[in-house]
Amino acid sequence: MTELIKIQSIILDYILTHKWTDYKNYANSVSKLVLKNRPKNTPEIEKIIVSIPEFFHFNEISKTLFLKYFPYDSILEILEEIQQTSKNLPALKLVDLFNEINDISYEEAEKLTELLDIPERQIQDILRNSLRKKGATNMVQRKSDTVLEVADLEDFILNIRGNEYSFTSVVKGYRSLKKKTATLEEIMHQIIKANLTNPDYILLVLAKPPGDGVISYLTKYGSDIGKRNLIILVDPINLAQFLRNKKII
Repeated sequence: MTELIKIQSIILDYILTHKWTDYKNYANSVSKLVLKNRPKNTPEIEKIIVSIPEFFHFNEISKTLFLKYFPYDSILEILEEIQQTSKNLPALKLVDLFNEINDISYEEAEKLTELLDIPERQIQDILRNSLRKKGATNMVQRKSDTVLEVADLEDFILNIRGNEYSFTSVVKGYRSLKKKTATLEEIMHQIIKANLTNPDYILLVLAKPPGDGVISYLTKYGSDIGKRNLIILVDPINLAQFLRNKKII
């Protein structure tokens, strides 16, 4: 969110300095597109700028004039900072968030995976309550999902080994996964939505093992947006360890 504000401030300052009107929050819309697409050079930024023609019509200015003095370098500097920061994010596992699950052995957890056919909402709630006890922000209880839902656990901050990281979470329960393994088609749209707030990590909780190629595709998605370690995969073994430690199974 800080990066969005920085980019928006640069664009808005450019608009207001020239006494143009920020028609329909043009600066905010362009900033979001910049963060989403991560342009690497001036021509790529230009494509984003001109993709909202209503702004130019309303202000009665030519796109050429607007593009001529646009602060490309300032935008590219921020994007470079984001890229460098993203590259330095360490790979995390569920045990980094909940070290207490080490008390449950792999062998015990493997047997317990047969008990994972429990309501998805129950998994979400115990995860939310456990994160709240760890000091995570924004652990708001939800009674039902709506079309405005971004993730099962929306943007929260958690301190891990002295560093603060931002997270969202996607939880796929046993019954919401129709096949024996979790397919990319069943989870990818939720991963994209969960990345809306540009978190450092997305906690992906699966009650069934990931299918062929799923991990590779998720890693590629993270790499493509500059965050190779974006996905923290909680597979059935990890989930069983977590739920047994919390005395749910």
